Amino acid sequence: MTARNVVALDALRPFGTQSGYTIAGQWNSEAARHGAFHAAWRSPPQVPEFADLFHRPGKSEADVEAQLRGRALRFAGDRPDHVLAATALNTQRMFEAGPGHTFVSQIAHREMGIPAGSRGGVQLSVYALVLFALVGAVVLVRRRQLGPVWFWLVPVVLFAGVAPLLGSPRYRAPIDPFLLMLGAVAIVQLKDRLRSRAPHLDQRN
Repeated sequence: MTARNVVALDALRPFGTQSGYTIAGQWNSEAARHGAFHAAWRSPPQVPEFADLFHRPGKSEADVEAQLRGRALRFAGDRPDHVLAATALNTQRMFEAGPGHTFVSQIAHREMGIPAGSRGGVQLSVYALVLFALVGAVVLVRRRQLGPVWFWLVPVVLFAGVAPLLGSPRYRAPIDPFLLMLGAVAIVQLKDRLRSRAPHLDQRN
């Protein structure tokens, strides 16, 4: 990809040209507008303030990406309140909750190939996963068995790289294995408690 970009764009873009496009879709005046879709990601070509960058002969992909990134970063610097609001709302939407989550989730489910009839079950499974993960985290903290800090920093970094920009549930996927591990701890704890109570119930009977 890096070699392709050097040849095709005459510019060094080792990580592609997506970053400017991605952040511009969130950090703009349209996304900052309050309403049901407040902080929902917009396609930059459909945002009026970026109209002069698209469908203009002579502008390369690298030039457009750089200008999008620059404008978006300036917007974020001028509107830190929107960055915070976007992070909060996107966090909820990543977990199938919050204002506008139905619309965002429908798009994500289609992108992931989830059949329409299964989407309700998917949402319920996410709620259950979060509940069990929270219980598992409490168990590990109380037992002081969380393990190495660096291990749990991985999902934190993954989350921090997405939440301020995108609220699609499909971007939660890299974090799900960590939630599943915490959820497994909760299930094992519940199983052990039920097993320890079983002899007492037998004695009463």
